[in-house]
Amino acid sequence: MKNSFIEEILYRAWVEIGTDLININEPRVIRHISEIASDLYGEEVGKYLHTLLSEQGTPPKPPTTLPAQPDGKEDNPEKDIEAIEFGMMTAAEKEEYLKKKKMGLEESGIDIKSILNSRIQNPDTGRQIKVSSGLSYDKTTGGYQAARAKMKDSGVSDDEIEKASEKNDDLGDENKAKKSKSPSNVKLQSEVNNYQSDLENQRDMGKAGAGGTVASQGESRFCNTINTYDDEKFKKKNRKLIDNQKKKYENSKIKSSDARDCRALGLNPNSDEAREYLATRDVFVEQELNRIKNIKDSVFYQQSGFNGNEQAYRDWIKVAYDGTLATRKILEEDTILDVSKPHTCVQSTTEMDNKVQNILESKLEEANQSGNKELIDHYEQEVISFKKYREYHDTYVIGEDANGNTTIVSISNKKDSDLKDSQGNTTPAARYKLIREKYGEKAAKKIVQSLDRGLKEVSDVNLSTINQSNDVKIDDAYSAICDTPQMKQYMDFLRDNKQFNKYLQNNNLSYDNLTTKEKLEYMQKYSKNEIENGKKPPYKPFGKISIKIGEFSQNAKFKKQYPNINFDSPSIKAAIKIKENEKDVVSASHNRVVNDITKADAEDGYPKDGINGPHTQGYIDTVLEAMHLNTYIDGGDGRIITQMGIRGAQPKHIRECLAEQSGYSGNLSTKKGRDGLKEHLIKTSIIDSESGAILIKTENGTNKLIEDTWRTAGTVQKVASSYGSDMRSCVSNKIDKKRAS
Repeated sequence: MKNSFIEEILYRAWVEIGTDLININEPRVIRHISEIASDLYGEEVGKYLHTLLSEQGTPPKPPTTLPAQPDGKEDNPEKDIEAIEFGMMTAAEKEEYLKKKKMGLEESGIDIKSILNSRIQNPDTGRQIKVSSGLSYDKTTGGYQAARAKMKDSGVSDDEIEKASEKNDDLGDENKAKKSKSPSNVKLQSEVNNYQSDLENQRDMGKAGAGGTVASQGESRFCNTINTYDDEKFKKKNRKLIDNQKKKYENSKIKSSDARDCRALGLNPNSDEAREYLATRDVFVEQELNRIKNIKDSVFYQQSGFNGNEQAYRDWIKVAYDGTLATRKILEEDTILDVSKPHTCVQSTTEMDNKVQNILESKLEEANQSGNKELIDHYEQEVISFKKYREYHDTYVIGEDANGNTTIVSISNKKDSDLKDSQGNTTPAARYKLIREKYGEKAAKKIVQSLDRGLKEVSDVNLSTINQSNDVKIDDAYSAICDTPQMKQYMDFLRDNKQFNKYLQNNNLSYDNLTTKEKLEYMQKYSKNEIENGKKPPYKPFGKISIKIGEFSQNAKFKKQYPNINFDSPSIKAAIKIKENEKDVVSASHNRVVNDITKADAEDGYPKDGINGPHTQGYIDTVLEAMHLNTYIDGGDGRIITQMGIRGAQPKHIRECLAEQSGYSGNLSTKKGRDGLKEHLIKTSIIDSESGAILIKTENGTNKLIEDTWRTAGTVQKVASSYGSDMRSCVSNKIDKKRAS
């Protein structure tokens, strides 16, 4: 590739990033350069540069032909080099340069070479990037001192050399080098940055994590915003757009959701400051929406993702923006993380979590060998906290404390600013097993039998659904729904099932040659045959198709979209019935178990003096565990953040509200007081037999602490635990009061 091609990309990167010194090794810079290359010359070039610069895997072959120059420019290396030199100047130098541009460089008195030399780069991996007459750092020539000598030989003054040393942490004298981060921290930050960058690319293309495609993309953009967003520079760069958007807020009534967000920030919704926040967020959201829409076949277009729904994507990016500013405030004010030092927000994956845990454990081992008690205490706490919170954190920030020691702040990301999102998700089967483990040998025989029965029901409900699906008489309406785009992914499960295709081949049939109705009928025949032979067909697709038909057939929007489908046909009614039966199995099973628990304690005379019996206590304890409330009661301040939309809660907010709402007056600053709160909750709370909610009676009435909902969510059995209305109100008020102050 010609130099001017690379220099055009680099120049735009310098201008857009808005810094005097650009480090070609920073993941954010690499990402930015690859995005610029993609915009100017196409995705092939962008991917090539990203792979090459990040040294991730084997670089692809470079494009065989030089792409056309942007904006119809002709190839002009000298012009591009001049542009690079201009991009390296400070704002004051640029202003002076432009004033004297007509005089020529020599007559202007501007020493471009000195300016470039004073901004010398030294990538710590040894890769070089030569820009015009700028010098590059070469590890093979003696490190820092050699670089400084080169600058001195080039006529750069001692003052300029010292200024350059101060600007670049990697360039300086021996004393400065000794004060820099330890190699292990440098390596960790580099690995994390590269890993998160690659993960964001995967999320853009719909490769999801455990939370699903949409939530994974939301978490990805939250991390990206935490890592790259500069509020001051963004506002400066987009001032005109923001001001135009502010005028719209001035001339129209603010939406209730926007007013809620402003109040959560401690802002008057009708103030200029509130309009500034909302307008800036709007511009940020639209730019991110345009970014994802410009990526071909991205998660934005995928049916399992956002399916082209612009508003749905905007809503998630609003959460990323709000969450970034709220999280940064907590990181700066309420954690030991030193935000002035490099730190990175990364999405939680098993691979990365294992790597980070191994590093923390290695640092603890080194601390033990050194005998440094302060270091030992620090890394013991880091290891304990990380092991605990990795069980449920969605993202986390890796950085350093004031002493340069690695520290982690875990984050549980939720979308809803009103705190209505579930804080703990599991399955009925898993919860039943946990309850049994809590009881141990102390459970009454009838409770064990009730739990076993419930476990069997929720475990076999899938098979029951498949059996019922096999008995549906397929008609035209049933087939027509399966031909809609909404059902494509579920029909694809059938198409891709190897055993079903083998069955068709054995009967001299081909999936692609069958009508939709025939596919469904043969699906039933195959499924029945498998069950008769003692096998269990997979829930996807042999039960899931009928469940989704039953679900869509009750959706008003779906029915309006397809007015020609007869939603009153016998087969559709059967699918709706199957859907309802599956839903009822889970909720009915849970209600019976709760009632059996209550009866077992009642037979032993509980509650006694307002104290629950052992079975009720055990059940409530499992709900507290599911919500991570026992963990928050124990501690975690400064180490775990529950980021809920625009609100960021810390354990102390949850702990204090549990005490206030339950009427507990113990000292929460002591272990004894916190253990007392847990004991108070399990002994005095009430299980609502119908809803499963956890309530508590106080002098001021009955407060709802936790909502524990057992249901079928879509086609998946689910137990969702979330804050009750009184807890939501209390926690929101504490967060808002803290932030407003």
